[in-house]
Amino acid sequence: MKLIKTILIIPILIFFWGCPDKDINYVDSSIIVENNSSDTILIFYNFYDYPDTSLILQSPFLDFEQKKLSIVLPDSELTSNGSFIKYFNMQNTTKLMLYIFNNKTVESVPWDTIRQNYLILKRYDLSLEDLDSLNWTITYP
Repeated sequence: MKLIKTILIIPILIFFWGCPDKDINYVDSSIIVENNSSDTILIFYNFYDYPDTSLILQSPFLDFEQKKLSIVLPDSELTSNGSFIKYFNMQNTTKLMLYIFNNKTVESVPWDTIRQNYLILKRYDLSLEDLDSLNWTITYP
């Protein structure tokens, strides 16, 4: 009987033990984007290309889930939790670029046209010091 209990308990313990480091999303900071406009906006963060401020080749809003996480309704705010501080340190970058797009534009204009004509509402180039001084809150407009 003891042997049967041991045989049953060990797989259950292994199943629930797992690998905690791989299951936890690393979050070290949060950026709040306040939308004080009457339009729905979409936000996109880019660490990788600064000082090249051109838009990426493929729309960051193709994936429905990604788009849903990027929407900021009029007169509301969106909190993005992430590892922003870690990225500043890992990428040896001095700036985080935060792009703001009009949702209607993204829905009605092909990405190539948005990219070629740089149809953004606003771009913020933010250092870690900038974010600290803004209390990690970006207000649009």
